[in-house]
Amino acid sequence: MWKDFVMKWKPKVDEKLVEFFKGKEDLASRFKDINERALSFAEDFTVSGGKRVRPILFLAGYISQGKEPDDSILKVAAAIELIHSFLLIHDDIMDKDEVRRGKPTVWKRFENAGFDRHTAYSMAITTGDLVYTYALQLVLESGLPWEMREVVLRNMLRTVEDTGYGQNLDVYFPTKPVEEVSPEDVMLVYKQKTGYYTIVFPLTTGAEIAGADKGTLEALSDYGLKVGIAFQVHDDILGVFGDPEKTGKPVGNDIREGKRTILVLEAYRRGSPEDKEIIRRYLGTDDEEGIKKVMEVIERTGALDYAKELERNLVEEGKKALEKAKISEEIRTFLKEFADYLITREK
Repeated sequence: MWKDFVMKWKPKVDEKLVEFFKGKEDLASRFKDINERALSFAEDFTVSGGKRVRPILFLAGYISQGKEPDDSILKVAAAIELIHSFLLIHDDIMDKDEVRRGKPTVWKRFENAGFDRHTAYSMAITTGDLVYTYALQLVLESGLPWEMREVVLRNMLRTVEDTGYGQNLDVYFPTKPVEEVSPEDVMLVYKQKTGYYTIVFPLTTGAEIAGADKGTLEALSDYGLKVGIAFQVHDDILGVFGDPEKTGKPVGNDIREGKRTILVLEAYRRGSPEDKEIIRRYLGTDDEEGIKKVMEVIERTGALDYAKELERNLVEEGKKALEKAKISEEIRTFLKEFADYLITREK
């Protein structure tokens, strides 16, 4: 059922995204071909890939109250996807990722166009900022009643703020020795970077502007936070053990980047002195044999099994939270099935 819901609404969101970028072509063309290229890179990066998790959840929240999305609601859904693109463009620079969704990242596209690395980073940062501006413009120009636009913008801005705090923590923690980063630290990053931004924000915003009561919004928020953390735990599993053909990233990528994930911290906590030394030595390096050793430690210590059990438990808790929400049975079923999908996906 969840796939049918996505198949119904994803093309409509994509249509609004294409329509919006088309409307920007004339303005961008007035500022030299480099800005036309930036717009083209941003459009292709946004439209040609992605699962549309966030706009789909926004629409689900809205529909949960018995409302049918119109053109203005679809524009807001598209704006939410633009926020996602903006954050990804910047995230890829920070992580130095060259591939996203099987294609070059935005900064890499600039580099491939002949610019040096610093210039490519700089242009990608500015392009990301433009995409952020596009999202706000699209909400303002959506045609929603002003009080609804105010809700969307307030929630959107708060979410970007929360995500920024989480991103700073995510960048900061790898600078600290692994033994100085706690599971609570990592969970805070998961909440700020993923729980609120990926699930809570779009789902509750859609429900709020559709008239959901306080209790329902709290229940959806509880669902979203738990499922959002599970989503990130699964991302961490894929970031180490995922199939490169499906994830678009090499095996052991998160180890190479030195990320302090629940997998790494749990393996470090459970590991022998020798295991701890392997993690300290190879976490954040390009040593392929060392990365394999860290992966072996994660599996041998049971950290991988722990993470899989954690994501399953979080999803079950999230689904239970839906019992308190006054939502349509169609959306209740969708949200339960969607939660299961998020921790079984392969990319």
